[in-house]
Amino acid sequence: MMIKGPVGGRSEAVYEFGPFRFEPEESRLLRDGRPVPLAPQSVETLRALVEHSGSLITKQELMDRVWPDRFVEENSLNKCVSELRKALGDRRLDPLFIETVARRGYRFLPGVRRPAPGPMPPIVANGPQVRPITVRVTVEMTLDEGQPRPGEDEIARRIAIALAGGGARGERRDLRRRATRDTHAYRLYREARCHVLRYTSTAWRKSLECYEGAIAQDPSFALAHADLAISSALACLYYTSSEEVRQRARSAALQAVAIDPGLGEAHLAMALVRCLLDWDWDGAERSFHQALALDPEQAWSHDYYGLFLMLMGRFREALPILERAVHLNPIRIAAKGDLGLYHLFTGAVEGSLSHHRRALELDPFCGLKRVDYARTLERAGRPDEAIAEGRATLQIDDVPWARVWLARAHALAGRPEEARRILVPLGTAGVSPVFPALIHAALGEPAEALVLLDDARARRSPWMAFLRVEPGFDALREERGFARLQRRVGLAP
Repeated sequence: MMIKGPVGGRSEAVYEFGPFRFEPEESRLLRDGRPVPLAPQSVETLRALVEHSGSLITKQELMDRVWPDRFVEENSLNKCVSELRKALGDRRLDPLFIETVARRGYRFLPGVRRPAPGPMPPIVANGPQVRPITVRVTVEMTLDEGQPRPGEDEIARRIAIALAGGGARGERRDLRRRATRDTHAYRLYREARCHVLRYTSTAWRKSLECYEGAIAQDPSFALAHADLAISSALACLYYTSSEEVRQRARSAALQAVAIDPGLGEAHLAMALVRCLLDWDWDGAERSFHQALALDPEQAWSHDYYGLFLMLMGRFREALPILERAVHLNPIRIAAKGDLGLYHLFTGAVEGSLSHHRRALELDPFCGLKRVDYARTLERAGRPDEAIAEGRATLQIDDVPWARVWLARAHALAGRPEEARRILVPLGTAGVSPVFPALIHAALGEPAEALVLLDDARARRSPWMAFLRVEPGFDALREERGFARLQRRVGLAP
């Protein structure tokens, strides 16, 4: 499927398929003789696919090939494949060239031709013929005293970013804030980030192991401390009520700020700890502002600040912040999902369903976002669909938060006995008392729900931050005890 022939005194592989000619050694894709622009990572992805035309290549094999020295999220590969499909005029559902093998990888469909050896065809432009030129570039790079000399691949990457006018925001930020000289620590950190973005309980536990490994390798790695704090604080919402995890979140956030007070993520970590664990609303907002001032292009900070504004009932302010988060990182599932929560909390249920569907298009196996989709179906008055979605979610991630909304859907569908069957083990599952309280609310048992919510307040459950906006509490809002709870956590209506 490939040929090698002498071109300019060296060997070069050439591939042809449909109207395309691909010359990987020149990083060049031509359509009917006209250049088709591709990013370097997309060129390498295409090269791997055509070299194995007709065979499955797993996602991990492709990521190892395209990014051999870096941990990257699967979304990076998805973007490359999307760019290739656009360049080739291909379709995902009815492909001509690149076939998706669900949950495994990709296959370049057979049909790559062997062109006869001969002179390279001319490149056609919208005008006179364009001849390739070679440019020699001299780049001066200054290293800090004691900093090891980067390898050839790293030097080439920095030159490419410099010539491109700074490169993508994420690449620039990654180079600027790598913040550790320990390669192993950085690899563990990147591996942790990959696990975090899967949003499942198993992946969360793996991420904690990797973050802690990175910190053990380099205790001064502020970014790892910050991300450990963020991941632990969010875990207290969905996966655990462990006091150890709460203290880990608080300690890691303080450590991150102490090591690098100029790191935006360090202040984001403090903001989440102050909001979810301390109910220090003013302090949380100050930390959000610091995080955004230090790094105005950080999608995480916009996303979580938008969520904070919603918890405070400041929806008009929240919307542009959430939209900015999606603009900064269009493939961030949580940002799209939080836009869905905005519409759910403001009563625009159909808009919420639409945003959650878009989030799940990025990753249909994201357990927590599927739970949000199920709870929105419940709010839309479609309990049977919510039940089906809840059951499907539990096949992906058996997380107690999913069982809450499955039980509520059964209660609202007129099947209280099934709701109670799910409710009983939640009482001993080591989760926030808010979880069974939400089920009692759906069963029309406000007294039992309020007792549990008061217990959640005593335990400082992060879910108490949602008292003002969570629709699952609506059945309790006319109860005197509910208003008293809101006052005691500083969220008086």
